[in-house]
Amino acid sequence: MAQEKMAVRELAKVTVRLRAGVDRKEALESEPEEITFVYGVGSRGITGLEYELAGKVPGDILEVSVSACQAGEVLGHLPLPAYRWFAVRASVLLVIEVLAVQESEPREVVQAMARAQEGCECGCGCGCGG
Repeated sequence: MAQEKMAVRELAKVTVRLRAGVDRKEALESEPEEITFVYGVGSRGITGLEYELAGKVPGDILEVSVSACQAGEVLGHLPLPAYRWFAVRASVLLVIEVLAVQESEPREVVQAMARAQEGCECGCGCGCGG
């Protein structure tokens, strides 16, 4: 009997593959980047991107369009390379594939919460951590 896939939920460790571009064609041709984060640890609650990921399971693919002015709200504290894409684009289409969802270790949750509290280091208040 096949084991049921774990869905994205609070405090789960989530790994996604991101592709970005001005449209779907450019996004799918872009170099993929993988990130792993603990879901739902931001000081302002879940981000817009986390909201879109809720309930998804490994293998699910979604597309999220983000304008530069929405980036902080949608991406928030997440460790995304996507912030740099806004340096040359007014909006970005993110094609996101859920690769893995698993239980987080307590130390991973604490570390993620600490990183989320550090805030933005680039001076713009976006929460990018860079």
